[in-house]
Amino acid sequence: MAHSLRSITQVGMTEPFELQVARGQIPGHSVLNIFGFNSAVGITFIAPWELAGAGTQYVVPVSATTMSLQSSSASDTAVSVLIQGLDANYNQIQEVLVTNGTAPRTTVNSYLRINKMITTNGIAVGNISLTNGGITYGYISIGVGVTQMAQYTVPAGYSFYIIRIQGWSATTTGASKYIVFRNRNTVADGGNTEYDVAQATFSNFLEVQRTLPFKVGAKTNIQFQYKSSSGTNEIASAAEGYLIKEEGPL
Repeated sequence: MAHSLRSITQVGMTEPFELQVARGQIPGHSVLNIFGFNSAVGITFIAPWELAGAGTQYVVPVSATTMSLQSSSASDTAVSVLIQGLDANYNQIQEVLVTNGTAPRTTVNSYLRINKMITTNGIAVGNISLTNGGITYGYISIGVGVTQMAQYTVPAGYSFYIIRIQGWSATTTGASKYIVFRNRNTVADGGNTEYDVAQATFSNFLEVQRTLPFKVGAKTNIQFQYKSSSGTNEIASAAEGYLIKEEGPL
């Protein structure tokens, strides 16, 4: 059947690789975007996420566990939330839970990692949190609709190929006040080896543009961390690249 709308060229029958990936046309390939934001990042390295302004570091579970989803508002009785994460073997899992106000709803799956939460139906009037044992692993702020935590764990059998990292700050320009950035990787190799890549100092805007993608292997937790030279600063972070299934079809 002929189509009147096409994104391929009219003479050659090709389209850009990145567009094909974004359209889901290449098996085993997908676009991955990691966003983070916090209005009060202080003088200690921290991944900007919803609770970072209180000095709370984002931590990952020590073992796969069920979690509780609830809202800070009793009015949120029918908001659907998609939870995406990894199981005990670092395989991708997900589910949708419907909020029951301030009463907790328990996940069916047990999660070793939480990579994202997003509201798929309804508009929450309260903050949505995903917790276990008093520790928050996912949080959706009022009016945002999706988690904004600058961290991600690469699933088993996949690699994340980073092509760009960006950071924004509301600091006053000049050498007297600045932001320090680092890409902290923690590898699940039995010893949880940690290393830093792409360290940089900036005032208002940072961009790390890769000529060749930077590969992050399976079971690695990535945190795009920032700190201020003094006081607190509003920080936004974004990273993009390709999540590719290794040994998959070419």
